[in-house]
Amino acid sequence: MNRATAVLLVFLTLCSFSLRWWMMPSYLFFGPEQGRDFFEIKKITEGNFTLIGAKTDFDGIFHGPIEYYLAAVPFLFSRGNPIAVSFFFTLIQSATVFVAYALGKEISGKRSVGITSAILFAVSYGAVVYSRWLSQPPLAIPLAFLFLFFLFRFLHGKKTSLIGVAVCAGLLGQVQFINYLFVPLFLVYIIFRFRKKFINIPKNIIWGSLVLFLITAWGNFLLFDLRNNFLMLQNIRHVLISPSVGLPFFASIVETGKLFISWIGIFNGVPVLFATLIFVALLLNKKEMLSVWMILPPAVLILFRRGALDQLFVVLIPAAIVGIAMILSEKKSLIVVFVVLNLLMIWNNIPTNKNIFFQAPQPDVRYSDQIRVIDEIYSRVGNDSFEIQAYTVPHAWQDSWQYLFWYRGTTRYAGKLPVAHGGYNMFVIIQKDEPNRTFQENWYRDIVSKLGKLTDQFTIGEYAVEKRLMFQ
Repeated sequence: MNRATAVLLVFLTLCSFSLRWWMMPSYLFFGPEQGRDFFEIKKITEGNFTLIGAKTDFDGIFHGPIEYYLAAVPFLFSRGNPIAVSFFFTLIQSATVFVAYALGKEISGKRSVGITSAILFAVSYGAVVYSRWLSQPPLAIPLAFLFLFFLFRFLHGKKTSLIGVAVCAGLLGQVQFINYLFVPLFLVYIIFRFRKKFINIPKNIIWGSLVLFLITAWGNFLLFDLRNNFLMLQNIRHVLISPSVGLPFFASIVETGKLFISWIGIFNGVPVLFATLIFVALLLNKKEMLSVWMILPPAVLILFRRGALDQLFVVLIPAAIVGIAMILSEKKSLIVVFVVLNLLMIWNNIPTNKNIFFQAPQPDVRYSDQIRVIDEIYSRVGNDSFEIQAYTVPHAWQDSWQYLFWYRGTTRYAGKLPVAHGGYNMFVIIQKDEPNRTFQENWYRDIVSKLGKLTDQFTIGEYAVEKRLMFQ
């Protein structure tokens, strides 16, 4: 890499970070799942290590804990500040510009494709949106770039790169358990398609790569299952063989297909028809591996018949970026069009939280308002003890408020925290929930109105807060 390229990539990294961090300190979405995760990170910093991460959508099946252990570093130095942790992960996402360049160049053999890949990744609306989500799935973006980079280096003759392929394959499953369906199937295709390249590989590299994959992918889960009567293995078996939770095959095709087309068209900032041309370009350039990488997840999800979510397609971003780069690398005017189109999507959607899939049901929930609510409660509580109760979406999951009170109370208010029972006052935090207004009104009537005497109230952003004198 020459100096001019290095300078350009540093500039693109700064642009990438600016877009991903724009409005972020106040717009960070810190919901119940983030609260749950931060309590787990807190345990790690206190020496209570874990073998599993957040639960998946299936009971008894978990993602890996890689996000927790990475987050523990900024957590420890910032005393649990969610902004610091988010900043740390945004840096990781932004630095992926360098890997995007390396992947584009490695696949095509052309510096121009590498540069174009870096540019497109820096401004990609989909990549920007995922980077703003404080959760484990976005880590699949840099890992998928690295996985494909090592894979193509291996296919181009760098035999030791197979070790990088194995480690990244294992880590992809750690950040999203569903990748254990996608990645091994893709590797089976690669081994069959390029079987001649595997014949002359030294056995120590093959066996070393296999062992590293097994340890990286399954080591922690195996230890967890040995300690918990094979809980995950039993639940994985139940999900795979149980027909009662599956969609009809045709419905699975329609649901997954619609979401995949929408994902390609919106989250990559290109029209659906143009996105289709990516596959054609990849095939014409004899890079069908990227086409298979993009087609495999929706195909597996259709056969799996368990429904699809936006985040299940996150591993496709590198292939989509490089595919577009291969089309546009020699067409500077089209690169400008792509960049402008994505910047317009960012400009129009980020400030209003439109087309932000992980925040769609509650676009006006903001970290800055949550902190203001907590500070206002502390200003009004004085020396009295107090309890909190919050109406949350989803309902009755108060981890986010419990964590934020712990963080704010320990770092700013001398360790004064809400009590679980027997507080002199009760502060009730009520988040707006227009789609479920009747349910919320019933909750208020049946629970809140009976908590004690209303003595004070205020509103900040999405939150109405009541101070109630508890009956002693």
